[in-house]
Formats: sequence, structure tokens, C-alpha cells
Amino acid sequence: MKKLFAIAAVVAVALTSCVKNEVIEPAGNEITFKDFTLSSKALILPGATAEEALPTTCTFGAFALYTGTYESGEPDATHIGNLEVSHNGSYWAYNTTQYWPTDESRTLDFYAYYPYKADATWNSAKNTPQLAGLELGTVLNDQTDWMVSYPSLGNNKTNAATGVKIVFKHITSMLVFKAADITPEARYQNLVKINKIVVKQAAYKGNYHTAWHNQGERANVVVYNNDAGIAVDPAGVDVTNATSNALIVVPESVQADTEFDVYYTIAESADKVIHAHDGKVTIKTKDLTATWEPGKKYVYTINFDLINGTNENLTEIKFVPTVEEWAEVGADYLI
Repeated sequence: MKKLFAIAAVVAVALTSCVKNEVIEPAGNEITFKDFTLSSKALILPGATAEEALPTTCTFGAFALYTGTYESGEPDATHIGNLEVSHNGSYWAYNTTQYWPTDESRTLDFYAYYPYKADATWNSAKNTPQLAGLELGTVLNDQTDWMVSYPSLGNNKTNAATGVKIVFKHITSMLVFKAADITPEARYQNLVKINKIVVKQAAYKGNYHTAWHNQGERANVVVYNNDAGIAVDPAGVDVTNATSNALIVVPESVQADTEFDVYYTIAESADKVIHAHDGKVTIKTKDLTATWEPGKKYVYTINFDLINGTNENLTEIKFVPTVEEWAEVGADYLI
């Protein structure tokens, strides 16, 4: 019997988009912020679901700098340093009320990040918030999805009525696993179950300013584990997905020792040509994806193709990964 199964790596970028929200106008000249949404393509915000705004229980940090002054290195470039923003039941605003400059010609550029970190500083050389010691965590469905905003430029006190528009982008990478039974003969379909998937040596800690630095602190993370297994059928199945057991990791050039361990069981076919057995395959992740990039979701699809035959040897390993932004494209990995 020849056993053939394929593993496809698929990549999609995490999309951010603005949503139009009612903003209750604050009194006076207070600085406020608009709500925002994130696409479901990479959404691991606590308590949030697809196309939902940032939960009002969350907080973020925001710097406000006078437009142009930080580029010239002026000492008074900062109007507001690292302060916390939260929702007060009506709108988003600084916890300590902040006000617009009275001179409309004095415009402000806002740089925000999520979640709030008390020791964040402004990196004037890189023109970005400096976020040190970021930890994603390794407990699935309880990780911290760090984000930074696209700069909101050229705002002045005329924004008091509408709020500053803030749109965040993910700075982590998401890993999701799917499985499908692509066996062409119906009598040999529906025999496979996925029992466990482990991502080995995933980075979950680092520093961030413009890009990630000093990635370290690695761990083996079980993203799925069930003795009963999840049945794999021709229609395919989500072993994990963007809101259940997805793993976020620190973006990096994938390490040589970063691997996926996939455990599965195959039931005996009715004609006993395929025998029941347990299996495990270890995949070197770097062979499939050389780099995990920020704001991208990597969907790894395990395709099982059980072929009737007499060859007991594994076939040659072949893979042709391709990547396109915003599109899901396949890459076969044959064993």
C-alpha cells in the first residue's frame, strides 16, 4: 500500500478597516477617538468576534506629537506622551482628560498601540512607540494580540466633535490549521482523524519599534489535542481557526528547529486494503514558510490522500510554496 498525503501552506494578510460609528460629542475641547474594527482574517482580541469593534473593556496607549516637529528633533515635539485611552461608556478618551491646542494651525499626529503598556516610550530616531518586553503568551485563546495604529496625521481642534480616527494593524503572525481528505476513491475516504498538532519552538516574546527585535523565549505549543480526534472528510475541516485555538507568534525568519508535529489515526477500510494505524509526521516549518511576517495569517492545510497500492515506502518530499497578499494560495507538501 502506498500512502500519500499532502500539506499545503496558505497565506493571507490581516486586513484592517474602518467602521462608521456614532460618536457622542464630548463637551468642550477634549481629545477623543473613533472606534475601529478589524477584519476576521486575523482577529484574536479578547471578547471580540468577526467585524466587531474593539471591546469597550479594552484600553490602548496613544502618543500625540506636533506635526513635523519630531522630524526636526525639537525638544517640545510631544503634546501628549504615553497615556492610557479607555471607553467611558459614551466615547473613547484619555483617562486623564487631554485637550486640543487652541491654535488650529498646531496640528497633531497620533500614534497608538494596543494594549496599554505603562513603560512604553517614544523612539524619536525611529518615529515610533518603543515597546519593550512584549509577551504574547502561550495559552491559546488567552494570548495578547499586540497592535499598532496607522498614524493619524494632521489633526486639530476641529476633530473635537468627531474624534481622531484610529485604525490598528496586527504586528503578530497567526497560524491556523485545516485538514481535508482528498482521496479520489470514495471507499477509502473518511478514515482519517487528526488527534494532535504541536508547534515546536515558537517565539512568544520580543521588543517592538517599527519591527520586532530580540526575539527569544520559545516554547512548544499544543494547538489541538483530542484522543477522540477530529474527523477529516472530503469537504475539509477546521482543526483550528481565527477565533478558536489559533496561535499567534512573534514574526521572524523561521528557525531551523521550528517544526509542526501532526498526530493522526487511520481506520481500517472495509476491504481491509488500508489497515488501521496511528501515525505522526514532523514537518520542518522552514521548508514551507521561510518567514512569518507581521499582520499575516498562515493557514496550513493537511491533505490526506490514501491510495490503494503496494508500495510501502514514503514518496519523495516536494513542496512549492507561493505567497500572495490578501489571497489564499496553495502549496503542496508531499510525503
